[in-house]
Amino acid sequence: MSVKQRLIEFISYKKISIRAFEKAVGLSNGYVNNISVSIKYEKMQMISLRFPELNPVWLMMGEGEMILTETSSPEIPVPKNLLNEPAENYEPRFDLEAIEALNNVIKKMSERYNSVCQDNERLREDNKSIRNENDVFRVENDRLRSKINELKKTIDAQKGTGEGAAHA
Repeated sequence: MSVKQRLIEFISYKKISIRAFEKAVGLSNGYVNNISVSIKYEKMQMISLRFPELNPVWLMMGEGEMILTETSSPEIPVPKNLLNEPAENYEPRFDLEAIEALNNVIKKMSERYNSVCQDNERLREDNKSIRNENDVFRVENDRLRSKINELKKTIDAQKGTGEGAAHA
């Protein structure tokens, strides 16, 4: 399954339209349908910010579950009285370094995935070239077999003529 197919599966899971997803994330109209190989790091960040439950490893690599569970991504507790407290009293309960580390992991995975996709494309081109060469060899092989068969017939005909003349 491709990145595009997995993203469409997630959108379907969310029971929203592709256009609604693109709009919610801030992607251009038609972005999802135009994904050919992968999603660039910046777009992946935009998706992750809007849909943090989406497992980026699943999306990019097809590994793991589509939705992050509470054990794999615990929610940050927000105190009930947070709205009543002045902003200066609020101390964030998340680790900015961990978030940056995760962003770096996503970036490295995206770069690795893009690299693998480029390698895959090169291998496809090499395979296509080898198939073309194989077709050329097959045609030449058929031509040579035909020529060998003609020569065998000529030799057999000459043997038949020579043998008949020797017995006369």
